[in-house]
Amino acid sequence: MSHPPNDVPLPRPDRTVVALAVLGPVVVLAAFLGAIALNEATFEFRDRASRQEGLDRGLASWRSVEAGQLSPSELMAEMDARMASRPDVVVLGNSMAGTNDPDLLARALGLRGDQVVVLSIPYSVGAHWRGVLEYGVIDKGYRPRLVIVQATLSNGLMPASTPRPGPLNDLWVARTRLQRAILSAVRDVPVAVLEPRQPDGKPTVAHRSMNRTFHPGRMDATLHGRSVPIADGTADDGSHLINPEGHLDVDDSDIPRIVELCDDNGLKLAWVAPPVMPGIGALGDVISDERLVRMRELIEGGGGSLLDLRAMPMDESHYFVKMDHPTDDGMSRTVLAMSDALLRDGALGQDLQGRVLRPLHPTEEPTGNTLGPRGIATWSFPPFEGPADWFEVRLLASAEGTPRVTVAGRELQVEVDDAGLVDLVVDGPPPAGPWEITVTAGDGPLTVHGLSVGRGAGRTVVVGTVDEVLGASVDLLAPGWIEGGVFVPGQVPVTSSGPVPPPPEADFFPDGQEAIFRLPRWSHVSDDATMALTPRWARCSPVRVLEDGRPLPGRHVARAQVRDSRWGRVAHEGDEVWFASSDRTPPYANGRGYTLDLDPDRRCDGAVWLYPSDTARLEVPTERRTHFHRPIHELSLVVAPTKRASGSVRFDVEVGGAVVATLEPTVAELREGPLVVTLDPPAPSDAAIVITATNQGRGYLLWTGAALAEAPGGSDPRWYAGF
Repeated sequence: MSHPPNDVPLPRPDRTVVALAVLGPVVVLAAFLGAIALNEATFEFRDRASRQEGLDRGLASWRSVEAGQLSPSELMAEMDARMASRPDVVVLGNSMAGTNDPDLLARALGLRGDQVVVLSIPYSVGAHWRGVLEYGVIDKGYRPRLVIVQATLSNGLMPASTPRPGPLNDLWVARTRLQRAILSAVRDVPVAVLEPRQPDGKPTVAHRSMNRTFHPGRMDATLHGRSVPIADGTADDGSHLINPEGHLDVDDSDIPRIVELCDDNGLKLAWVAPPVMPGIGALGDVISDERLVRMRELIEGGGGSLLDLRAMPMDESHYFVKMDHPTDDGMSRTVLAMSDALLRDGALGQDLQGRVLRPLHPTEEPTGNTLGPRGIATWSFPPFEGPADWFEVRLLASAEGTPRVTVAGRELQVEVDDAGLVDLVVDGPPPAGPWEITVTAGDGPLTVHGLSVGRGAGRTVVVGTVDEVLGASVDLLAPGWIEGGVFVPGQVPVTSSGPVPPPPEADFFPDGQEAIFRLPRWSHVSDDATMALTPRWARCSPVRVLEDGRPLPGRHVARAQVRDSRWGRVAHEGDEVWFASSDRTPPYANGRGYTLDLDPDRRCDGAVWLYPSDTARLEVPTERRTHFHRPIHELSLVVAPTKRASGSVRFDVEVGGAVVATLEPTVAELREGPLVVTLDPPAPSDAAIVITATNQGRGYLLWTGAALAEAPGGSDPRWYAGF
């Protein structure tokens, strides 16, 4: 091989290639430094703006929640002051939690007002609630019996660094787009200059290498990942849409840490997704089905409960100020539904007196709860670490033939009733070490409906629900019920018969864009009067305003909302009925006729009006009877008389077509509290039950409650807290 002579000059490299070789890394480095600087500037701007916004609202923000360094602020000082009462219930969350009335929630849970504390931070997400729980509650030695996280599910899955929708989010979106443009330039421009694409348009080796190197899915994308916005895009009205794909996976969020903190410290956790305005679609609380399933699995696996109240029927004009912030009426309904579900779930239990019993989950359990003849199911448990008098096992099963049941090696005496039910309660000294519950079927199949270990707040439901373990209770007049942690809307039909009383006489007066009917001597059925009579603080005045003979389309609201919302809204306060026309035109100048009438349907938020001489018939539908496994022992009836009511009401109770009870309480007796009917013999759970109420007196009555219960005293969920 020959070599060129030493004096022959070597080929000089192209200046463009040299410049790109030198400047390429510089451009890449500058681009990344620019992206980082832009990111940090955005964070700094956001933090500064958030702090100022918080201070303007009398709050303060926080610095590193991850490090537990909650900065001293008016907010934390207020939290410390509230926690000084050492409350039994702590409510965490964003501004949705802040809409609660602690006194109302305390009364609904059967507690004193100072036993419920709300610690809410507007615009906050899961990381902040976890920080408050860990550093503001647990690390300071507080041990509430119940921790409620009340916030939209989507907020629990947002990264802590994502701002709320608004101008800051717009900056966030713009920053993200610019970052993506920079990354694209870093990836594509140098390669395009150094090595253009092949003639056939296919990427070169360099293109493919750079694409792999800078592909977002392959990068350690801490910077990029934190910049992906949750709110991206707008609806027709300019509101920001929620993009569920931007949510964190449940296991990557702060939810596991919140569950772990409660579980490790013996705190009962209830995560409540409150109602949102109906019909708002993608603007509402939207998360994927997969994330919802995993969230429920994680929370319930840690001994907590997830209450999904998003489907509660609440009309936006009455119950919401904006899409997710309720009026006082909406807050009351939410608190009552939430407290009822928590009590039925055994969230509070009996007074712990400083003793905490952690949930006791099986270390091993069978794959199913239904056994064939002679089949065996075994649940294995770790040692019982609670107080000796808290050891209890409850078992509810249906069986063909007498099964064999052993608890910690002790065989129990088992009885099967005429309906094929086994209903066992086992107490006594707790086992000293690991122990088992073994159920062996008899000659026929067996199904375990409910199984629990422990008492009160320390109860762990292993199979089924608290209702199935302790006995179900169904309020037939409620506008819906909680099933599997989800609100299910539905009302039991009530058929009313009797003449509708004549409409009240009233004087008509104009008032700006609204109008007023003044009707003396009707304040006893006004909205403000009925709110005190109904269990959900409903505006149930039976007075209706007719526009050319048709009822106005709007429901009854507070007087201020008539003027603010209009569109056929009505308010009956005291001796006055305020209303707006159906199309916002002045009622006194639009050429239409306005009159008054009484509601012929007689229904309001589940309650039923009993006009004088009315008869109302309620037949328990089949789908409500499926909640029962045991025979029904008790019926509880609640009737609220208005101020001018007198006389009596008659109730007839039919089971299987035969009248088994008749009551005729006076109005004075109705005011003393619920009427309790003991069904003797108990009604079979699948029996047809009909309740008929007749107003035999003068005046107006509101029938507000009709509850069937499997266990005596079970019509009020507070009984779960007393055993």
